Amino acid sequence: MMVLREENLLSICWIHLIRLYRFPIFAFKWLIYEKIGVYGTSPARIALSMLVVLGAFSILYLPFPPKINPSNAAPVFHSVITFLTIGYGTDYINLNFWGKLLSGIEGFLGLFLMSYFTIAFVRKVLR
Repeated sequence: MMVLREENLLSICWIHLIRLYRFPIFAFKWLIYEKIGVYGTSPARIALSMLVVLGAFSILYLPFPPKINPSNAAPVFHSVITFLTIGYGTDYINLNFWGKLLSGIEGFLGLFLMSYFTIAFVRKVLR
């Protein structure tokens, strides 16, 4: 039976800390490269990811009341306007700090996914 020395225990802990540090980077690359865009070769999958993001953020905006014309379409409208980075979505929904933070995240995701879609589409056309 092997006795763990203090040096061995510290090296094992260090290895596990490095793995914990690298996991979010690996998970991000796995999600973006493999699952969303198939390394920039599948515009259809990127378009599907865009629809999923739009739907998810539309659901997240449901707790925020609309300013005018209360309807169920206001969160969807705000989500589409923010995702496409048009920028006048806050005129229709009352947003607090968390709503503005969600809008910023969705705007970034919209810009990123539209650019990723453009790259994948051009790659497909140029083949």
